[in-house]
Amino acid sequence: MTIYIDADACPVTRIAERIAKEHGIPVTLLCDTNHLLTSDYSTVRTIGAGADAVDLALINLCRRGDIVITQDYGVAALALGKGAKAIHQSGMRYTDDNIDRLLMERHLARKARQSGKHHLKGPAKRTEEDDRRFAESFEKLIRESEYVCRIANREEMERKWDAEIERNAEDRENWIVWKAMAVKNAEDGASIPYYGFLGEEIICEATAVLKPEYVQNGEGLADEHTAYLCAFRTNEAYRGQGYFSALMKFMLEDLRRKGYTKVTVGVEPEEETNWRIYDHWGFSDFIKSSRESYPDGTEIEVEYYGKNL
Repeated sequence: MTIYIDADACPVTRIAERIAKEHGIPVTLLCDTNHLLTSDYSTVRTIGAGADAVDLALINLCRRGDIVITQDYGVAALALGKGAKAIHQSGMRYTDDNIDRLLMERHLARKARQSGKHHLKGPAKRTEEDDRRFAESFEKLIRESEYVCRIANREEMERKWDAEIERNAEDRENWIVWKAMAVKNAEDGASIPYYGFLGEEIICEATAVLKPEYVQNGEGLADEHTAYLCAFRTNEAYRGQGYFSALMKFMLEDLRRKGYTKVTVGVEPEEETNWRIYDHWGFSDFIKSSRESYPDGTEIEVEYYGKNL
């Protein structure tokens, strides 16, 4: 990943460099010959003067997974089209959901200026609060960019389950059995393990079980068009930061591409927090209630809910 900054008169260049350096991410500054830039950290590329010369050079350089800092909505739109991420100097994230509206607003503002009928104010003087807001948003964007969701392989499953066994020493025997079941189910093609990685660290997980015989009380919970979702876990240090939500979105999109039209979950009635989370995600269709048993014989009451994809 590289960070590209449309650096002509960019007020956040030094902030972005500082944060990028903390994460060890290379930065390239692009400016035209009317500006002289130097940097102890970034690569500086001076582009010949000319309309859109810097913009075109930046778009030619950036690739999927890179980050672009620009106040130009057109540049941001092109960056998104190449699979890069883009952020405004205000800290606003450009997304597929807002870029069309921003481009239209720019078009209307330009027409208003050309007509001479409207006096549009220039940008307000930049403040320390603006810098703080950008730094927070940019830091979050970098963390998210380092975060990857994917289907786990055997070695990654072994590593994650061994960590869970160590973390749950008081219930070790149950976890050893669950590990063996999880690995075998994945190898049999009966389940798909979805993991979230921050760098090399596995920080969250979820599993989609595809066959009813691999689910307790499996009738109505899994079939050729329905996947049962379970084993939702996020390492404590990373909870509440959006990582698991991103993994859930990735999993649901992958299942949809694979032809699944419905997903189901199970929740213990007394787990009110989990119930509210599942309801928020749209698991509102009650299917049934039943009892499940742990390997050591412990039994729990479970309610099952579903949602359509």
